[in-house]
Amino acid sequence: MGAEEQINILMVDDSPTNLLALESILQAPDRNLVSASSGDDALRYLLDNEVSVILMDVYMPGLDGLETAELIRGRHRSRNIPIIFLTADSTGGRHLSRGYSLGAVDYIVKPIEPDILRSKVNVFVELFKKTREIKRQAELLEEKNLELEQANLERLKMLIDLGQELAAEHEPARVLESFCRSARKIMGAQEAAVGINIPGAMSDKRNGDTLSYSFRCAANENRVFSDEVPQVLERALKYVVTKRRPLRLNDSDDMLRTNGKTSDLVHCFLGTPILSGGGSLAGSVS
Repeated sequence: MGAEEQINILMVDDSPTNLLALESILQAPDRNLVSASSGDDALRYLLDNEVSVILMDVYMPGLDGLETAELIRGRHRSRNIPIIFLTADSTGGRHLSRGYSLGAVDYIVKPIEPDILRSKVNVFVELFKKTREIKRQAELLEEKNLELEQANLERLKMLIDLGQELAAEHEPARVLESFCRSARKIMGAQEAAVGINIPGAMSDKRNGDTLSYSFRCAANENRVFSDEVPQVLERALKYVVTKRRPLRLNDSDDMLRTNGKTSDLVHCFLGTPILSGGGSLAGSVS
């Protein structure tokens, strides 16, 4: 784990001996143990740093532990940090209730039992890790949502541009060409095609109908197409035309497999019929 991934633990005590004792108990590779010899030092550190838990001595000159905790709770950035008070007062009666009112999660009486301190601190270190991971996931999700929103806006702009282009075009062949190229770009497909279904043509394979390609386009604009349509596309297009509904496939679908094997030519397919009074067009991207 890199230094940037270490979890900060803030130890506040005016006694260097006590700070060294805490460090020896709590040291671990995933932790950055930060020592502060006064409440003022602790407050300065918390201005710019996150910590998983604060270990606070109650009795200190200047700002004592309770006063420091009150100031910590008064700041938005640090108000939810758990605080464990360390005290030599075995009764704790004079400050126990006030400490809990200031957000203390526990009191530990000195001399400190190492196993007890480690177990209590471990709880807050693990909680901090989980909370940090949730925040990271939320940030990633927000980034993905922004990317999707931007992509949808770009697609919407392309659709608007396509609508204007088609409205201005009166030659059928040019309309099909513009539609095909724009559909490929909008879907991010390697290849797109627009075919015309001709009812009653001589073709036993399509129950008397035939599908001829009017326009095909690919990401590589210089690609030369043959007249032959891959067999897997024939099956998919026949479904689109006969069922008159959209179809989306990937290479795990049987319709894009031949003898149980994935086609080398077509790995995914999206097709939809475009119905007209005289029959239907079939558009596909793959």
